[in-house]
Amino acid sequence: MCQRRHKTPDFVEGGKMTPCPPSQFEIGSESEKFQSEHMNKKEKDILKKAVDSNEGQISPATMINSYAEGDQGIVERLVGSGYLERVYQFREGLHQATYSIIFYAVTEKGLMQFSTFPKKLWFNFRNQTAVYVGLLSVIISLAAFFSTLVFSYVQNNRENIDFQLRNRPYLVINKTESSNIVYGKSADFGLHLKNIGILPARVVNVAAHCPPDADFPPREEKIIIGNGEEMIFNFSIPSELGSARCRFSVNYVMPMDSSTKDIFNTEYIFKFKNDSTVVYESSFIR
Repeated sequence: MCQRRHKTPDFVEGGKMTPCPPSQFEIGSESEKFQSEHMNKKEKDILKKAVDSNEGQISPATMINSYAEGDQGIVERLVGSGYLERVYQFREGLHQATYSIIFYAVTEKGLMQFSTFPKKLWFNFRNQTAVYVGLLSVIISLAAFFSTLVFSYVQNNRENIDFQLRNRPYLVINKTESSNIVYGKSADFGLHLKNIGILPARVVNVAAHCPPDADFPPREEKIIIGNGEEMIFNFSIPSELGSARCRFSVNYVMPMDSSTKDIFNTEYIFKFKNDSTVVYESSFIR
């Protein structure tokens, strides 16, 4: 048995303490840096013997000479991979000298190699929490980034739509005039179209469809109606005034120097009383 005043590990061979070769553990520590997490069959068999022994601390004689059949390198690889750990026991020798004995213990990682799948899963989760937290942080950051992009797109699209709705012409029927009225039979009408929008409107075509016997196909007007200005569309109901029902439609665009080529439409559906009073049923502005 060797004795040292410094707390350095000794090697037990054949049940007796002998001095450790100077480079023996240095070689082991260097090899630990390059160990794989995967065990070969022999390493797994040795670890299984250590687990089945149910010993908290296994002596070097048992671990190296018995389980590993004298192959200390395999034991050191298991230590380097985290399946075993060294436990140093320090004792007082002669003349108050201190010597140490290395024992081996199976780590939780080593025990998990022979545990049930749920236990392995929980062990891996606990030991890789930092990885999962990092991944979760990346996912949350990406989600926040894309949420910001989506929000910005929706917000910009909404603002663009609001801008277009505010900055466009709107033609509406502001007033209806009637003349040459034959009660319950016929009358002449004039619809006053007023632009209540901010921008001017150039009328493309306008038409009135009034069954059963009055139908005025679309005709081009080419009139520009500024903000607050009006145009008058004249048409007649030649007969059956009380039963006539009309659909009035006007298509218009913004002036030629405008950046948009959208065609806007205003449509009204109305009918008449026998005294030529107009009764509006619905209206649409697109």
